[in-house]
Amino acid sequence: MQARRIINMLAVATIVVGTTTACATKKFVRTEVGGVNTRVETLSQSIEATQQETRANQARIGEVDKKTDQVGIWAKDAQTSAATANTAAAAVADATNLSPAPTVSTASGTDAAGRPYVEVTAAYTFRTITGLPGVPNAVNLTRKVRMNVSASSPN
Repeated sequence: MQARRIINMLAVATIVVGTTTACATKKFVRTEVGGVNTRVETLSQSIEATQQETRANQARIGEVDKKTDQVGIWAKDAQTSAATANTAAAAVADATNLSPAPTVSTASGTDAAGRPYVEVTAAYTFRTITGLPGVPNAVNLTRKVRMNVSASSPN
């Protein structure tokens, strides 16, 4: 009987202890919430700083893109000038048997369809060996050729 009493008391004590809730004190809650708030504030400041750096980097990237585009235009202009000079030199080199050498000029542009072209004009004054009545002693010959430029690299 005594054992039964002890078992009943233990059961009641277990039920009382198990069903009671543990309450946190206001000081404990303030301390814990204050620590969390401090961490949240630090993270917010860090995120804001990162966003400002990202905006500044985007602006710098935009400037670099503009400069890169300009450099590309300059490179294309240089390439066109070099190709034009090479074309004129090649035309004069083909006429080594003519004296004086013909006058060669080149021009480049874009046609109505937006395709780039190079235009070469060769001019030469042909002189006859002997003069014939009614036939001029000098004849000006001019020939103009326009060719489309092929792309140097695929787009």
